Amino acid sequence: MAYTVTAYSGDKITVGSVVSRNEFTTNVDAGMRGDTGYAGSTGYTGSQGAIGYTGSVSGNVHIKQLFESVTTYSNVSGEIQHDCSNGTYLFIIYPTGNMSLNLTNLDLNVGEITTIKTSIVQPEISSAFMVQSIKVNDIATLTYWENGVIPTGNTGKIDDIKFEVYQFDENVYVVKGTHTVYDEV
Repeated sequence: MAYTVTAYSGDKITVGSVVSRNEFTTNVDAGMRGDTGYAGSTGYTGSQGAIGYTGSVSGNVHIKQLFESVTTYSNVSGEIQHDCSNGTYLFIIYPTGNMSLNLTNLDLNVGEITTIKTSIVQPEISSAFMVQSIKVNDIATLTYWENGVIPTGNTGKIDDIKFEVYQFDENVYVVKGTHTVYDEV
């Protein structure tokens, strides 16, 4: 699959559900280094200084594979402070009680949505536990669960929860939670 992208420094680039701010790079060389090119003597970074850049770089972006950082928590209960600048995937191994998430450094603007993925590996013995509530930057959210019920954990299985976090207004977040259970075959 190929995408055509035109981007400038500081632009927000969205490909599917992947958002990247200020991390877009290109390997375009032709025309960039000539006397009047981007890096040439009269170009944007040339010896005559930044006199404006009106050109554009466009082309095909080929994405082979995407990776996402995963933060692992073990033997936890109560409030988990998760720094979203380190990624939006949480892997919780053998929780010891029900949990709540406080998502810090979540980079959203009004009208934007993102997905937080949480996998909980439940122990084979004792009780299974679940995420009960969500905060964003210490602000309680309106959380809506699939079928209107907070799911229960499943002993000896993996509970996956997908939270869609939408910033409705300044300091007002709406969260939708869906739950899937995975079992060994």
